[in-house]
Amino acid sequence: MVGTDKELATTVNAYHGHALSLSLLATYLREYENGDIRKQDGLLCLTEFPEETRTSRHAFRVMAAYERQLVDSADVQVLYSLGLFDRPVSAGAMICLRESGIPQVGGPPNDKIFHAACKRLRRLGLLNREDTEHPGNLDCHPLVRQYFGKRLEELHPESWQQAHARLYEYFKTLPEKEQPNTLEKMEPLFAAVRHGCAAGMHQKAKDEVYWPRILRKNEHYLPKKICAFADELSVLVHFFAVPWSMPAAGLTDYDKAVVLNSAAFSLRALGRLTEAKEPMQASGDMLIKQKKWGNSAIAASNLSELYLTVGDLAQAVAAGRQSVELADRSGDILWRMASRTALADALHQGGELAEATALFAEAEKMQQERQQGCDWLDSVQGFQYCDLLLASDAWPEVRRRVKKTLHWAKQDGDLLGIALDKLSLGRTASHKAIEQAGLPALSSLAPDLACVLPPGKAVEPVSGAVEAISRAVKWLNQAVDGLREAGDEELIARGLLARATRYRWAIVLLNQSDAITQALQDLQETEEIAQRSGMKLHLIDFHLEAARLALTVGKPVLNRTAIEHLTAAKKGIKETGYNRRLPEVANIEELL
Repeated sequence: MVGTDKELATTVNAYHGHALSLSLLATYLREYENGDIRKQDGLLCLTEFPEETRTSRHAFRVMAAYERQLVDSADVQVLYSLGLFDRPVSAGAMICLRESGIPQVGGPPNDKIFHAACKRLRRLGLLNREDTEHPGNLDCHPLVRQYFGKRLEELHPESWQQAHARLYEYFKTLPEKEQPNTLEKMEPLFAAVRHGCAAGMHQKAKDEVYWPRILRKNEHYLPKKICAFADELSVLVHFFAVPWSMPAAGLTDYDKAVVLNSAAFSLRALGRLTEAKEPMQASGDMLIKQKKWGNSAIAASNLSELYLTVGDLAQAVAAGRQSVELADRSGDILWRMASRTALADALHQGGELAEATALFAEAEKMQQERQQGCDWLDSVQGFQYCDLLLASDAWPEVRRRVKKTLHWAKQDGDLLGIALDKLSLGRTASHKAIEQAGLPALSSLAPDLACVLPPGKAVEPVSGAVEAISRAVKWLNQAVDGLREAGDEELIARGLLARATRYRWAIVLLNQSDAITQALQDLQETEEIAQRSGMKLHLIDFHLEAARLALTVGKPVLNRTAIEHLTAAKKGIKETGYNRRLPEVANIEELL
């Protein structure tokens, strides 16, 4: 570069040290301005981008100068083509565009011209080096794609739309199977949805690819079978004009409501609860207006679960009751069953055990009518019912149920169902350990959670109890691993809390001092998840278990005493109405 040290330093500061911007600037000045640093003042940005940041603005400014120099050339056509994608471009996709003559900007280059253009663009730093593992693939910096994609859309809108439409047809035919069963094999379908929506074909992409091939219709394969919530959102975003509040205008009113609810479901699973609330409520309102009673019941049920997670039990119960009413209007036994379990769970957490028990029993009767041979609720609904049964110390019944439902979950490939059944099995093993150790069960409490030995009191190891608690930890390790794989943040927190409790019992029953560290790790992660996502009920459960652990080890846990943890839990219970935990508070207070 030709310039003084001061001029060079001033330029670096002006570009905020942005590596791509400085690299492109240096190459541009060397190529077109004899390397004179002073000539940079001639770089005027051709357009403003709403996505601009302080650093990207400079890169766009340099690329605008390149665009002026390369206008109507094969080079700029290659750059416009790259702007159609959001990732490296396969050789096949580029051939598809070139053979179609799209984008039609200056005419399609022949092979010789095309390869020469790529060589020049690599020399200029606008195109990455050739990938030796994937010869023929093209890639560039994301800002380069962003800039030239925007320019193609603005200057040549017909070519932009035609190119995306052609890529939609190309990608949707790539998978060998109509319904691929792994994320890797689904990638072409994800790309098809993106290009179809970019071409303005939102409804077509939904009807031809997303609904029948990615979701497998009512199976909801992507979020519910393989629990790929983040991938689900990465597909759904293309059906929105403004994520996650304004669906694309090209969708029917019904499908607008559907994508809102689908997005909210995955946002909730990922712990993004604040973001999930608006689309979930909007979806329900739209479906009720359309008199889609079954779908509106699902939306209300999901909303009930969301309110429950954030600790608004009154709203959770209200949404649950609305879900039951809407499901009954639909007459669909599946939705009627699901709505009752959602309401039952909300009532259970609020301490309304009698009504909750009756609703679970009613839902299970519907399950038996709906599906011969399936006598019990399973997966999430079964887990919720087992949680209530364990609260009354009916662990033998839970173990009997879960051994069967775990078999069903494995047959169906239900990742979440498998993990939840293992979580329930871990809890039943703890109940058995407590019983065999001769510890008193506490009325109206799940003893695996609530029993706390008075400080200084020891328990002689009993062989049956030792075996049971060891088995509990084994089940819970598998459950936590499975819940992590399933990716639902709220349920991961439940698994961690359950395992932390079992580690505490390992301290009591097995005298395992190393279990303290393991319990602390699980509690700390639970607190982080609950605070980050606003999961107030799990935060209360964290404080209660931390108080019990502090009493067990006789010292503060995570820098707070048992009294401090209990105070925080009591405050949370008062604010949320999480009355199910009040007997546990009384139990801890007796030991302070």
